[in-house]
Amino acid sequence: MIVFVHIPKTAGTSFSKALDKKFGAEHVAYDFGSAFSRTSRMVTDHLYGKHTPELWSMRREMEAQGVKVLSGHFPAKKYSTLFPLTQFATFLRDPVQRFYSEFCHRKRRDFDRFEGDFDEYCKDPRFRNVQSSYLAGVPWAALGFIGITEQYAESIEFFSRLFGAQIERLSLNKNSEKGRQLYDLTPEELELARAVNQKDINLYEAVKRYFNELRRVHGENEHIVKGQFHRPSDNRISGYAFYDDPRFELADVELDILVDGETVAQCKSNEYRQRLHCFGLPKRGFVGFSAELSIPSGASVEVVCSDTGQRLAGSVYS
Repeated sequence: MIVFVHIPKTAGTSFSKALDKKFGAEHVAYDFGSAFSRTSRMVTDHLYGKHTPELWSMRREMEAQGVKVLSGHFPAKKYSTLFPLTQFATFLRDPVQRFYSEFCHRKRRDFDRFEGDFDEYCKDPRFRNVQSSYLAGVPWAALGFIGITEQYAESIEFFSRLFGAQIERLSLNKNSEKGRQLYDLTPEELELARAVNQKDINLYEAVKRYFNELRRVHGENEHIVKGQFHRPSDNRISGYAFYDDPRFELADVELDILVDGETVAQCKSNEYRQRLHCFGLPKRGFVGFSAELSIPSGASVEVVCSDTGQRLAGSVYS
């Protein structure tokens, strides 16, 4: 099962149609919410036609009907305990460009049209930091795949390698070819859009670095590691790491902790993390690591896989 979190205005329509073409529309289920006819019957019946949503019953019906893909505008957390996060996929786009693209889309669409100007749009909290909201509450670095809209061709190729499914590169829903061209915002509009989407900007930059690091290592080795670290205190490093390959998923990942480019500690990813266990990560959640060490003020910190030199994702907010 592939769970595609379709964040609006990130080239998700093109990717979704490519999945349809690969697996067949009859093997794809959609969840765009209760108000949209595109939502599949089995999703409506189990989630929106009941007083209490029946997620497990929906999954069983999907399996019985041979569904290979679940796709739609839903936050990752919605299905994060129903399917392993390693089966999730999504795309992120430059936050300012995505924000302005959705503004233009809402100005011209026939339903629920936004009637205000750009300043008013920026003041509405519903439209800010949308990408962060779609990935809130889950460890994003553990997702099976996060592509970058501005690197769409490379993203499609990388997804095909990771999931072992050759996906065709399609270009759809690009607003008459405006799509991935850059919107030309005024300096005032650019400053305003950046100010109200700072969480998305931080997330996008971190994910983009991570995406390119995974591609680099995957091109040099047969296996990559998914993982992330953060600093809960000045002298403590904590995180998780696991091999994104069934052949090695039970193995501990050996890690080097670097401070200002120098290795100061080593550890293995074998500590239990209940939350990660609930997200279906390998080793029943025994993928955590931590280390106590002295970190000088202002020093740069990296956590690197000992065998491949791959850098883990860092905390977006550290």
